[in-house]
Amino acid sequence: MTKFIAESYSEFLNEKNQFKGNPLLSKILLEAEPVILDVIAKTRAWIEEKALKGEASSWSKFDEQQTRLVATLDLIKSIEKYTQSSDKLVEVDFRKNTKGSLSMSASVKRDGKTYQIQTQVIIAMGLVQRPHYRYLTSTSLPKTGNSTVQAVLKARLKKLSKGDKIQQDIIRLESRIKVLKDEYSEDRKMKNPDIRALLIKKKNENPDKFSGWLDYPEWDVIVSRGADKNYNYDESAYNKKRIESEKTSIQRWKDLRDGKKASAARLKLEVDKLKDKLKKLI
Repeated sequence: MTKFIAESYSEFLNEKNQFKGNPLLSKILLEAEPVILDVIAKTRAWIEEKALKGEASSWSKFDEQQTRLVATLDLIKSIEKYTQSSDKLVEVDFRKNTKGSLSMSASVKRDGKTYQIQTQVIIAMGLVQRPHYRYLTSTSLPKTGNSTVQAVLKARLKKLSKGDKIQQDIIRLESRIKVLKDEYSEDRKMKNPDIRALLIKKKNENPDKFSGWLDYPEWDVIVSRGADKNYNYDESAYNKKRIESEKTSIQRWKDLRDGKKASAARLKLEVDKLKDKLKKLI
């Protein structure tokens, strides 16, 4: 599968200067990079496992960006409402305890007074749930109600959310492509006698659907129906027509078989176009 290297937080934070006016939040997020990268890694493993089962498309740059935004937004929601532009970060520390839980402890200076802010990071994941973190924050900082950065990231996430439907379309098309390729691969193994036997079976099972296929039965069937007079009682001439009919039906089946390959190729082009659309959302 294609590998993607997560962009550094310095690049992420500087993009469109979205954290201008809240240097405290920017510094905390820079320190939190290992936490976000852990969310990305766990989500990628979860998606790739689903992809192997045909339940998701392969991990993409879109998934990476969406996961990063969601994880970052969750952290910002827990902290930004306590911050203001004049705050100074004295120190910050992210730690993982023996049970694997993460916690953040930071000291913030405001108006000459130092405050503490602590965030407990809880990992949530399951068989059908994408891995994500919940942040429980306690602090002596008074609430400021600041949500400027949240608004910026929510707008970006809303734009990316358009990609969810595109992702589902990709999954649907890739599933269909796999079916077509598998059927084509199996059909290619069949020789003319196998095809003839298959068509006879299908015609017997569904005469209406296969009307026009193998329309010339064996000569003894024609005789038993009293229809041999329609062919001047000429078995040899009739059999020539029957053989030609079989050849036509077998070729028709092969054309449909080859059409599966062509259809898979056309659907692949559609998938490529959808993936290009995803790239433009990033």
